[in-house]
Amino acid sequence: MAKNVIGIDISDFSIEAVILDKKKGRFVVDTYSRFRLSPDIVEDGKIVNSEKLKDALQRLFKNAQPKPIKGDKKVFLSIPESKVFTRILTLPKNLKEKEIHEAAEHKAEEIVPEAPENLVPAMKLLAVQGDNREVFYTEAEIEIVNDFVRVCKDLDIEIEGITTESISSFSGLSDELKKQTTLMLDIGARTTIASIFDANGIRSSVNINIAGNNITSSLVKKMSISHSAAEDAKHKYGMTAAEDGGVMMIIQGQLQPLVDELKKFINYYQENFGERIEHLVLIGGLAQMKGIDKYFGDNLNMQAHIGQSFVANEMLPEHMTSTKYINALGLARLAHEKTDINFYTNLSKQEKKQKEPKKEKKKAGADDSGEPPFYKNKLFVVFLIVLLLVGTFFVYKFFIQSDNTTDVSENKVISQPLGGDNLPAVDIEAGLKLSKQIIVGDVPQEEENFILGKHFEVIEEVVFQSESDMDYATAFETMLRELAVVISDKVNTEHIREGYYIIPLVFEQIEDSSLPSEEEYVAGDSLSAVITSKFLAVPENSIRTLMLAGMYGAYADDVVDNFELIFTYDLVSKSITNDSANMSLEVDMVLQDK
Repeated sequence: MAKNVIGIDISDFSIEAVILDKKKGRFVVDTYSRFRLSPDIVEDGKIVNSEKLKDALQRLFKNAQPKPIKGDKKVFLSIPESKVFTRILTLPKNLKEKEIHEAAEHKAEEIVPEAPENLVPAMKLLAVQGDNREVFYTEAEIEIVNDFVRVCKDLDIEIEGITTESISSFSGLSDELKKQTTLMLDIGARTTIASIFDANGIRSSVNINIAGNNITSSLVKKMSISHSAAEDAKHKYGMTAAEDGGVMMIIQGQLQPLVDELKKFINYYQENFGERIEHLVLIGGLAQMKGIDKYFGDNLNMQAHIGQSFVANEMLPEHMTSTKYINALGLARLAHEKTDINFYTNLSKQEKKQKEPKKEKKKAGADDSGEPPFYKNKLFVVFLIVLLLVGTFFVYKFFIQSDNTTDVSENKVISQPLGGDNLPAVDIEAGLKLSKQIIVGDVPQEEENFILGKHFEVIEEVVFQSESDMDYATAFETMLRELAVVISDKVNTEHIREGYYIIPLVFEQIEDSSLPSEEEYVAGDSLSAVITSKFLAVPENSIRTLMLAGMYGAYADDVVDNFELIFTYDLVSKSITNDSANMSLEVDMVLQDK
């Protein structure tokens, strides 16, 4: 493969890029770059906003060090472990290559709970033992692979390869750590990837949904502290027995379920493959927490190491931490070497096999072995702009819904005209769409079409570490976008489930914060803010009752019994004072067959 291929690690929260060169037989970093992603771009490894991701990639290339990445670009990517299925298969050793592929695919169909046409396979032939041959077999979700391909194609980026995250991380490790059968733990914010490897490469891997965010959330809840304070406590004390106010015990309570899952994984591997695992390598964000290597080493009865990359420290650029870039370094290394696990090379073959785009499970139950300080400078303007963006986000998230259209053909018809003195006679049938303007507010009114809502507030703190290549506006906007997502999750958890439609009112900061002015800002600064967000919650049942009573009168029960009611909303006007909030909503109700 070409030497100037960019290894790009795209996670939920950031993108890291590395280009490697070789000097006197040793790898050196030619170019590197890191860009933090807002939470609405990639979720659990899946691209949810391709336009924002394309913009982030262009910024990544522009801000690369020591020089921007320009011209034709070739990349090597990885798929998160949560989106792949991996197994070690045992097949007869006398099979030809084509027969090995066919036998492996057939055997995988029996154990992978996903339709084969929705997966892209890749395999690596392992050692022959007696009359059998071991095959490392893995499959990635074709939708995930295609999403990455489309983004790269739109940017005129050529793809050299797409592999699994565990393989790229293994490639990024120091060769000294690969000489024995070893358990590698990549502990991120949302998930932990546990992989077992030996001198020949990855043997098995599993994705466990216990990670750093679980610890932070538990600290926030049990110690009644802010999210930022919880993060500080996690890194300050970790698993050390200091006067920490119980931090270590809380962290241990969250790590114990992870230890239990790891023991099951280890026992399964050792019982089935007869290889004892004696070494542990920790990578990922949580690997830097104090005492975590000793904790896992003691509980898993293994010799524990903090992972180091294959690039010698003296060959790394200043300010570059190899552990943070370990997956990107591994991808860049794979660009120089040959790997059998490359989903991209098999993509076109698999697309021909696809029967339909919708996923279907192959076998149910098959074995599956986280009052603004208005400065007299540009911060004030930027703050207002960002609040507008955040407000728009909430309006879209909680309030504006996509139009629902139902065809009227062979649907149920109630043999009664639409009731009401001021309404025309209309047959009540599926597909009928009727509208009504409703007034909602938090102060009682005597208007006929008024609904009383409840006013509530959400107070949330955000701490944002800006990147060294972030300008002032980008850092500030990214921080506020992160805050919007945190608040949206909180509202969704605590209020929407109670049967309310949520309307954002205002956003205002109520506590002092570390927000610098544009003149004071330095790239890499830590920004924090505490914001109170005000909302109006409108009871869903009240809207439903008012619409039915006003439009169908005595026939409301018949409508409910015979049809599904689909509602959409449009905010016509909004009036907010210090004492009250009033909204005018245009409510559309569509009848749909049950």
